[in-house]
Amino acid sequence: MVVTMPLRDILSYGGKRTNPFESWQSAPKIKPIISGRMREAILDSFPFRENRDAKSYPAALIIALGETGEKTLRLISGKIAQSNVPGEPNLRGLLIKEAPSSLTSEEWSIRVLELQSPSTLIIPKVALNAKRFSAVALFQQVLNYRRYQEWLKESLLDLGNGTQVFFVGCLDEPVSGILGELLQILRNFPEYMGKPGLLSHVVALLSLQSSSVNSLPKQEVFAAYREIGRFTFPGPHRMNFSYGGKQVVFSALLDGLFILEDSFDKKPASEETAEQILADSLFTLIHPSAQKIWENLNVDMAASGRIRHDYHQTVVHSAGIATLHVPISPIKRYLAARLATAAIIGERTNVDEGIVSLKKTTNGGNPQITARRLLTDGPYVHPVFYWILDASSPAYFDIVPNLDQEFVAAFQSQISHSLVRALNQIPADISHLCSSLEWLENHLAHCMNWFHASKPQNANAPERFACQYALTKWHDNVQDVSKDLHAWMQLLFPSPAGESSLREAPVVADWRELVNPSDWKKDRGNDIVQAKNLSSALNSYRKDAEKLLKAGVKDRICRSVAVDSSEDVNEMESFYTESIRPELSRFMNDSKSLFLRIRDRLEWWIRMIPDGNPQLYLVCWPAEAYLGPEPPTEYCFKVDQAANFVDAVYALAFSQTKGIESELTGAWFRRRVNLFVDFLRRAGDAYIRYDQNLASLINNSASRRSYLISRDQTVNRDLVPFVFSETPRSEINELDQGEPSRVTAVSFRLNVPFDTVMFFQDIRHDYVDKSPEKLHLYPQEQTAVNYEKRIWKLDRTRVLLSPDFISMLADQSLVTIFCQGLINNIISPVQDKTGRNLLWAVTSLENFPVLELAPVAGDGLLIAFKRFVLDLPSETDITQNPHEHFHPSRRMQYLNLVRNYAKENAASPEAHNYRDKIKDEFQYWKKRGEQNDLARSFYVILQCELDEPIWKDW
Repeated sequence: MVVTMPLRDILSYGGKRTNPFESWQSAPKIKPIISGRMREAILDSFPFRENRDAKSYPAALIIALGETGEKTLRLISGKIAQSNVPGEPNLRGLLIKEAPSSLTSEEWSIRVLELQSPSTLIIPKVALNAKRFSAVALFQQVLNYRRYQEWLKESLLDLGNGTQVFFVGCLDEPVSGILGELLQILRNFPEYMGKPGLLSHVVALLSLQSSSVNSLPKQEVFAAYREIGRFTFPGPHRMNFSYGGKQVVFSALLDGLFILEDSFDKKPASEETAEQILADSLFTLIHPSAQKIWENLNVDMAASGRIRHDYHQTVVHSAGIATLHVPISPIKRYLAARLATAAIIGERTNVDEGIVSLKKTTNGGNPQITARRLLTDGPYVHPVFYWILDASSPAYFDIVPNLDQEFVAAFQSQISHSLVRALNQIPADISHLCSSLEWLENHLAHCMNWFHASKPQNANAPERFACQYALTKWHDNVQDVSKDLHAWMQLLFPSPAGESSLREAPVVADWRELVNPSDWKKDRGNDIVQAKNLSSALNSYRKDAEKLLKAGVKDRICRSVAVDSSEDVNEMESFYTESIRPELSRFMNDSKSLFLRIRDRLEWWIRMIPDGNPQLYLVCWPAEAYLGPEPPTEYCFKVDQAANFVDAVYALAFSQTKGIESELTGAWFRRRVNLFVDFLRRAGDAYIRYDQNLASLINNSASRRSYLISRDQTVNRDLVPFVFSETPRSEINELDQGEPSRVTAVSFRLNVPFDTVMFFQDIRHDYVDKSPEKLHLYPQEQTAVNYEKRIWKLDRTRVLLSPDFISMLADQSLVTIFCQGLINNIISPVQDKTGRNLLWAVTSLENFPVLELAPVAGDGLLIAFKRFVLDLPSETDITQNPHEHFHPSRRMQYLNLVRNYAKENAASPEAHNYRDKIKDEFQYWKKRGEQNDLARSFYVILQCELDEPIWKDW
């Protein structure tokens, strides 16, 4: 009889089986992965020359109106951001619009005053057709004008005495109607604050045509200009509304009025030419280098006062301006995009220089050998890793080691350390590593199957449960890190069309949409958002920067020198390969340090998690960050944060371009400027069309001054003969305190008379053929129009009363009362107290004594008129003497007496004698009016009143 025994009993005969794992040491203690290629605290950059001699911005307020003002402020903010002027600008900006605006600036303080809001209502007013009135009605509400007053007070207290004030906008926009209100409040502030030297000068820069859909009719543009032109004459200016200050301003409201006309053809490329003209002109005037310009302009504006006094015309100034500049920000963006691309994937196909190779597959060898190396080379080598790698069949797992929890952590640590070390080689052979991890993952899956198929002596032994758990965790660890690396590879090296990727990674498909775009990408195109991989995204950043560089060619006012045409960026390519990465154009052993400093702050890193799977990250250390042993969470990017990683690398590269400014504004800039001298020539023509022959007849006005502004005296000296070749040398000024990145040519046309401006000549007939009294916001112009229409009916003469005379017409009733009093002998010459001189005076009426007005000689009657209709009613101390004729308590009584007595005389038999008596005076003013606009204006109202009183309530 044959006795059979189980195999395990035979093998155990004579004693227990030998355990091959008894001599193993315990699992190695794990340590976190130490990060960082370098140990420098701060990245270096190009040497940067700080401009220590530059002056700060002089104190200035910029008050912008409407859409044109908003666009102008945006452009100025960009120029200030690129400015080389040290310190915080002494500038305050205010945008006033009816519609909402999101305008902000990090470089200087800008506020927005939105006139139309839920808490404001439009107040209708009868008999006015002016589109501008809605903005005025909104501003006159307490909520709005007090916000303006509070901003003024706060800003002027901050800036102190000698503050410049600039108003910028467009006459063609309805919001321009509030300019008078703004000026009235501003001019009352020095007295209110007890600081007479608070304001240096108040200037308006206005364009004539707007792209706004809510632009004004031509006739109202003309009406707006008449009103603003009057603001340049000395007061008193009586306003419609009191804002807690005086209703009468006794000085000019504006010291200077600049009209900047967009004379270019309206093409898509020049849609914002008017705003660019305003922005460049204003930036030139507020820049510290403008000190000499203002010394001259103050003289010129004083000359404007003499012309206004002698010729009784509004005079305006204009400018022609052209700037060649280095677009620092777009160039930095271009260079940053190039450097970011180079640091990640490299730029040379024959040299591996980025953190990954340009080539998708390399000769990394057998993936199995690399997989074994991942587990057997490193700080945590242990026999268990050789044991698992040698597994080849189910029988291999009949006897297994006792793998406690520490072996799970040791495996994770070993694979993580080895993988990070391999990935951080320059370049990382990601494709080969993916294949190696895939082999290891598959091998561990086989091991798990072999384990389940094995025939252990005791299937329920504790070590088998521990081994099964360890195998599962090891497989999960490898599977997760392999999945992440495959996903990164898909982002870095997208599969060609029709070719399947090594591993599907659904998370990659819409990775750009997983996060909100950073601030620096807000103005970028959709091509970046649509990018499906890092390479195409980085290329999109570069293409976007190239678009900005090419756009600078089309700018008609401020041309970039970075590119030669809108078709290529060859010059930037040359600058990059010669100055930033010369190894691309020359035989060099090493890359330039700037590229290396960026690349060395990029690395792969794995965070090991207890009882969890390792997490694979790409790390980007910001330039200002200290390279510690473990990167903070905000510097680490998983595959679903690839967009943030691209942003971070770009930001790192951009931070390293600051020092490039010194190279861009040096010899390279001078060489480029010489190529575009013809562009600067266009500054010789001012942006205003006027009749130069007619202007020359008026005191040889419309003079010019020209300036060439840069940082380099040598540049100025070389360029002046070419830029201003037709300008007398005595009219050219060279200023050398400008921006290092700009060369600006500017020529001013000064004291251009109103009648010579062709734009207003062209639209004048649209104005006079309408009902212009309903287009005006102020009673002065409304009264003037009444007389202009009457004189046309009387003798078919088209007359526009002079602005300085219109200032006297604030009250139609006073004008008619004076004229009728004169015609009807209530106002007549009387002897003064000495009996030797004659005075124009209002005769004594009941309890009102004689009111002496002015001497009879010369222009005495006009002086008497001004005193009666403007000066006496506007006196600052009128309320202090209750016996004054125009004291508020007696004014109506007195004027009614003058009116009633004049009416009685007009109805008396002596009426014809009264008119004959004044006939010589009328003839005098008619004769004077042939040579003098002010005298002609006075004669017009006398003639009209002689025909019939104009005041409808007479």
